Amino acid sequence: MSLEEMKKFIIEGSYAKLKLEEEKLKLLKSFIRNEQDLLNNKRMFWREHGVIGEFISNKVYEYDHLELNELLYDLGILPFISQLDSNLLSAEELQILKPIQVSVVKYIRYSPNKYGKINGFKQNAFSEYIIELPLSKKVGLWKKTFKEAELLRTAWDNRRNLAVKSCGWFSPIAFEMGTLSLLETPACYMAKDAVELLSKETLLKCAVVDLQRIVEFTARGILKISELNKTRKITDIQRKYFLITLEKEQRKRLYWHSRLEGLSKLT
Repeated sequence: MSLEEMKKFIIEGSYAKLKLEEEKLKLLKSFIRNEQDLLNNKRMFWREHGVIGEFISNKVYEYDHLELNELLYDLGILPFISQLDSNLLSAEELQILKPIQVSVVKYIRYSPNKYGKINGFKQNAFSEYIIELPLSKKVGLWKKTFKEAELLRTAWDNRRNLAVKSCGWFSPIAFEMGTLSLLETPACYMAKDAVELLSKETLLKCAVVDLQRIVEFTARGILKISELNKTRKITDIQRKYFLITLEKEQRKRLYWHSRLEGLSKLT
């Protein structure tokens, strides 16, 4: 029944509306970004809409992965913050690791055919319409479009998740608007579970570090920033633009506040 709900969502036009709303969001964000940039404002808050626009600069690093892995291995933390790249493992090694393979995640992919192809978005006409709007009205339209897209995305994701849970395995299903296929995420192996199964050289070669987790060990003082910097170099400074509702920013701040509190206890 859940697969039928997915097909119904597509056939009745809700999926197409979701994709059209997402296209509108991209265009609106682009126009709002450009106007804010011209105003030379790093951060703007449109109180009447509960929307924040902000430019943030981030350093982009290029890592010497072998050197990084050797550093983290010597410190004893490499296995706890990395997964293994299965593409670098031999068939024999993959067989050895089979007992520790992390469960794959199933998901459903929709592939439209010529009847399901979404071509109702008149980008030029929409651009001509929004370019004449004052900045505040552009932001208001972005907020309205964002809410509509969020509701549709939630409805679509709920149908996909329910279909995966209720249908088990199935062959690709073709219908009048395209094909629904059940797929799996690639096999995953946690390095900590493979320490006694593979050689040190294999771990150093195949371990892919979760760079987000490195901050935990710098907070503990186990890893020094000066040591980390020897394994990387700055290749770019990206200037990103974020357009976000006040509610989402508040949730984001609460998350980072709780994370920083946790990290402060490690120092």
